[in-house]
Amino acid sequence: MLDKYRTLGCRLALAAALLGLHGCADPIDLMMYGLQAASDTTPATEVAYPVDSASLAQYQNAGCDQLQQFYQVYQKPDYVVTMANHSAAIVNIARQKGCPSLNGTPASPAPAAIAAAAPSAPATVVAPPSADRGFGIEVETLSSTMATAVGLSPAQGVLVIAAPKGGAGDKGGLKALDVITEVSGQAVTDTASLQAVVGSMRTGYKATVRVWRAHAFKDLTVVVSAERAAVAATAPAPASAPAPAAVSADSHGWLGLNLEEEDAPLPPPLARDLGMPAAQGVLVMGVSAHGAAEQAKMQAGDIVQSVDGQAFNSPTALRAYLGTQPGGKTLQVVVWRNHRALALSPVLTANPPAVVPISQNYEVYCYVMVMGDGVNPQGYVRWLSKVFPVPAATRNTAYEMGNVVAEQFKQYLLAQGVSPASVTKSYGICANGTYNAFQSWKAELAARKLPAFTQSGGYGVTLLWEP
Repeated sequence: MLDKYRTLGCRLALAAALLGLHGCADPIDLMMYGLQAASDTTPATEVAYPVDSASLAQYQNAGCDQLQQFYQVYQKPDYVVTMANHSAAIVNIARQKGCPSLNGTPASPAPAAIAAAAPSAPATVVAPPSADRGFGIEVETLSSTMATAVGLSPAQGVLVIAAPKGGAGDKGGLKALDVITEVSGQAVTDTASLQAVVGSMRTGYKATVRVWRAHAFKDLTVVVSAERAAVAATAPAPASAPAPAAVSADSHGWLGLNLEEEDAPLPPPLARDLGMPAAQGVLVMGVSAHGAAEQAKMQAGDIVQSVDGQAFNSPTALRAYLGTQPGGKTLQVVVWRNHRALALSPVLTANPPAVVPISQNYEVYCYVMVMGDGVNPQGYVRWLSKVFPVPAATRNTAYEMGNVVAEQFKQYLLAQGVSPASVTKSYGICANGTYNAFQSWKAELAARKLPAFTQSGGYGVTLLWEP
């Protein structure tokens, strides 16, 4: 059986070389990578997009009502897969802000009027999405918040909430989160103007629709239809019911930690490899640039054991506690690093740390995998970095740069106190462009959830590390 796996590993190694996989790959790991690709029934276009830094910053600065609006859009059937990572990020941020739970929101919620106002401004009511008469899509007038989120200035147009499968809009290429700015040369400023323009057109007319998508304008051709998108009726709120107060982003302090979303306890194999006396604490996946955690010298790979004398064993509990602490407060944090406990004193910032978007201007992007030899029956850890650009690399030098970054991540883990036996092999995986790199990275993440990996005692740890 092992010979069969080794043969499969060699075949997959040849295919993986096209992505820039360097070194003698572990056949079991490659086998799982191949099984994931073979068993993945999701269409190639239905991949979950990573959360870019610009989007993350926008979510962090949004109020609870705006987060709810983002979440409702991303739960539409057309986007529930591709925006799954964004939905998870929004839920996480909403927890930190103390917003009402977003998890209970139906998969395709009936749009409702949402109060959207800055804390110092009078509340304004955003009109609920309306059914367009000619394109069969669900839309709403573009708000300034959503305009900022999609990078459009000035805020003028109509936001597509959903384009039901098989409808005129869907057939013409319209997608959720598109912003319609013109139809057949006529400006569209709100839902009323869109309905007025399209309503005057005959059924079957091929309308040129200009949309804003992915920070660029795009012209589509949509055939006007008599169909209308169904909009579920919502019961109006009583006139005396006050609009819910938005929670300000600066209502509590910010530490700037990135924690795991899954609320699982620290695995014993990880604690063992870090030399911990017991599996107790919360893994720090990464720290935000220039945030309170970074300023206090916290690092990716640290294990937070206690804050202000209180022990923590789950990301949820730690987030909940941090969400109650005011900006300017000095925390007393104990982390485990390099076989010893360190006492740190970060000062919470009043605002979320600024996030620098990942640059799209480079040719080569890489990530790194680090692991030990074989499978430990007592459990084992496979380390994974984030995707990052390598400015000095080109297609011709990607192989060499992959080896360089692989060694750098390995040395980082050793400096964190990871057992040398757990980091004997390191692989730099490089690809041309962010899309290809993230596709490969996502496949590796998915492979670590397969039964063949988890049942063998494997545990995947992702750190937001880059050289």
